[in-house]
Amino acid sequence: MRVLWIALVIFTVTCDQYIIRTRKNAQHVYSSENIAPNHDYVFGNLFYGFSAELDAQQAIKLEQNPLVISVTKSKPLILPIKDFSNEQPNPISNTTEWNLDQLDGVIDKRYIYEGDGHGVDCYIVDSGINTNHTQLQGRAIWGANFCTKEKNIDRDLDGHGTHVAGIVGSKDYGVARNVTLIAVKVSGETGGNQADLLAGLNWVLKKATTTGRPSLINISMGLGFDEAINLAVQALTEAGIAVVAASGNFFSDACGISPASSPFVFTVAASGPKNMFWEKSNHGKCVNVIAPGVNIKSLTAWGRYVGDDWYFPGMSSRRWCCCTGVVHQEV
Repeated sequence: MRVLWIALVIFTVTCDQYIIRTRKNAQHVYSSENIAPNHDYVFGNLFYGFSAELDAQQAIKLEQNPLVISVTKSKPLILPIKDFSNEQPNPISNTTEWNLDQLDGVIDKRYIYEGDGHGVDCYIVDSGINTNHTQLQGRAIWGANFCTKEKNIDRDLDGHGTHVAGIVGSKDYGVARNVTLIAVKVSGETGGNQADLLAGLNWVLKKATTTGRPSLINISMGLGFDEAINLAVQALTEAGIAVVAASGNFFSDACGISPASSPFVFTVAASGPKNMFWEKSNHGKCVNVIAPGVNIKSLTAWGRYVGDDWYFPGMSSRRWCCCTGVVHQEV
């Protein structure tokens, strides 16, 4: 008796998120290729292009389309490592923090406000903001959520975005204490990706140009040098929206990081309490300014307070973002 063995082989097609830059309206490309990108991931406000889930064969086919400039996998964002071990339930001190003291040009344990950011919108492109934190005094509002991993969670689970918002505009720790803070969520507890960041920046450009209010963006994350990200921040700057980005903290050339490498952003490196360049901060010709970025006190997303235990990229970009907001207010 013969026994016939049949082997059943199942092939699984793996899809990845891709960024596709095109030479003209992206709809011509994804319609002709029968691709259906998420509406939020058509980057028409920034540049011709879109993002979509593709398998390897689809990506290769797209690269051969004469209307396509490039097809690249969406890269993970470089995010901070955090430690909330020194978290406290109450404001950490009632004295002026060293970083604020340095900003007004006179080291006297005081911070003299020449402007407070009134009438200025600061978009915090990050992990979201606890908009109900009492230190934000009702000036923080939820903008949009593009974090793929936390798409239906419109709050800050990670804590970084709220910490940033506190440095920008909280009552006790903020530089611009009357600025409007707008949460644009592009990352979460387990990270974020390039496509989500581009979608967030695309939304900011449309929103800010619609309101007509003085606007700026803080981006405290990044990835290796990337042309699409740099094109995005160029479009924002050319629309009159100031973009402030952290240089990174790998003690390497900031020109190897995006958006820090773009000549269209304020790239900020970090100094420490003794007004010395921080040893871990990125450096080089792409750095525009150095600002306090080590041991900075601010907020947590769960209504408490914490010192600066974030290791990328220091807190310097937030302070420069605030100063830029004051300039916007006064112009």
